Amino acid sequence: MNHTVAIVPARLASTRLPGKALIDIAGKPMVCWVAERARAARNVDRVIVATDSQEIADAVQARGVEAVLTAAHHTSGTDRVAEVAAKIPDAEIIVNVQGDEPLISPATIERAVETMAAGISKHSGAGIVTTWEPIESLDDLLNPDLVKVVLDEDENAVYFSRSPVPYPRDAVKAMDHCRRRGRMNPSCPHCFASTPDSTFIAGMCCWSLLSGRSLSLKKLKHSSNCAHWPTA
Repeated sequence: MNHTVAIVPARLASTRLPGKALIDIAGKPMVCWVAERARAARNVDRVIVATDSQEIADAVQARGVEAVLTAAHHTSGTDRVAEVAAKIPDAEIIVNVQGDEPLISPATIERAVETMAAGISKHSGAGIVTTWEPIESLDDLLNPDLVKVVLDEDENAVYFSRSPVPYPRDAVKAMDHCRRRGRMNPSCPHCFASTPDSTFIAGMCCWSLLSGRSLSLKKLKHSSNCAHWPTA
């Protein structure tokens, strides 16, 4: 029974790095590393690579990984996952494992599945879960490549952003100005972001106090999303 199915979306015509899914890493295409990590998750029953490329399908099938060809018009990996999931009537939990995460930990996938399974058992449980971890550095906080998520006191996601939340626009502009001048001063109010990370993060978190809500800012972990997929 396909109770939990991990689907890895992969396309050949990646916008930022064409052919990314097939990049060789230690003698193996990147997407195959991802599929193997998903296979290693103890609570995943089936792993499928969803792709619009016959070349990718051939590469993963040659290494014993299941592949399904999808339509080429999809604008996101989620759309590609949904097409494949719709063809698996007995799947209860669908795990969307990003195809460019060759180092994702199987334990991360397992925790996502466990959380989703617990949510299904509750009347008011979430229909989708995603993994996250605390922000521990200023570089992570300001890195647009790392998606941030704001959580409430029950660890429900309030919203997501690639920018710090709330975004300290004036402070960041002033900090960048000081950096370009090569004159960072820890005592300068415009350079407060160069002081220990906790100071900067604490300053940002004041918004939660002003808004009267208990919120915390995290970053998404190696991306693994789980969704409850109602069976027919």
